Amino acid sequence: MNDNEMLSLLEEAAGKLSMVVEYDDLRKGAVNTPGGAFVLRGERHILLHRYLPVKEKIEILAEILARQEIEGVELPPAVRHKLESARNFFKRPVS
Repeated sequence: MNDNEMLSLLEEAAGKLSMVVEYDDLRKGAVNTPGGAFVLRGERHILLHRYLPVKEKIEILAEILARQEIEGVELPPAVRHKLESARNFFKRPVS
């Protein structure tokens, strides 16, 4: 599976988790962030810097989605594996 396919599948997974994925130029003016998640008027959003490389978009989306409850949500095996990998990364002890 190529990176563009994985990104698309992660975006679909976010939709299944009732999260809206949006892209914008987040490195203009005083703002300089690759992206993040927030709630606006009760709706969950993920906002990513539009000019990030696809691999970075995948990693950020996976990190955010890995923190969500995915039990009972139908996801392709590749997406589940990616989210599990991201989840396990957070469980590692810091030396």
